[in-house]
Amino acid sequence: LGGKAMEQSTGARPLSPPLPEEARSKKGVTYWSLIRDNRNFRWFLLSYLVTIAGEWFTYVASISAIEQIHASQNTISRTSISILVALRLLPNALFSNIGGVLADTRDRRLLLLRLDLLGSLVATLFLLSYSLSSLPLLYLSTVLQMTVAAIYEPSHSSITPMIVMDEPEALKKAMTLGGLSWSVMTSLGSGS
Repeated sequence: LGGKAMEQSTGARPLSPPLPEEARSKKGVTYWSLIRDNRNFRWFLLSYLVTIAGEWFTYVASISAIEQIHASQNTISRTSISILVALRLLPNALFSNIGGVLADTRDRRLLLLRLDLLGSLVATLFLLSYSLSSLPLLYLSTVLQMTVAAIYEPSHSSITPMIVMDEPEALKKAMTLGGLSWSVMTSLGSGS
């Protein structure tokens, strides 16, 4: 969509103007040139990496906390970790559609900002659950975190065309980088 059409259909203005023809490479857009030349996309991608890394770090820390809580009680329970895994998956199934509706009806930039702020508040709940050694609070924090993530993801995916709107090739590269970022962070997070 062009700037006016996008503004009318989403209620939001594009985040960055298209690059002038002379600023584009004659070879086309490369991944590196997209990151280097599009400041808004660069910050957007970096914020996404931080968000995904935070989700994985809290997951690994939650497993460790569960093991420590059970060790302090001289018990071993893999069921508690299974519950954690289930609680991480459930909100995605329940709330992704709501995230899609919100992404289509609200200003995506404000929605992402609010969800990031809400995510930071949820992170404080994790800290509280760790300090209190509370499994119920840990589980609640996990559900809240994954609910925010389930609502966040559709908005994140749908805002990319607003940031990278200079040519279809750049949009393809941006979407590929977003997916690759998620895959790399998932690999790193599950390996730790």
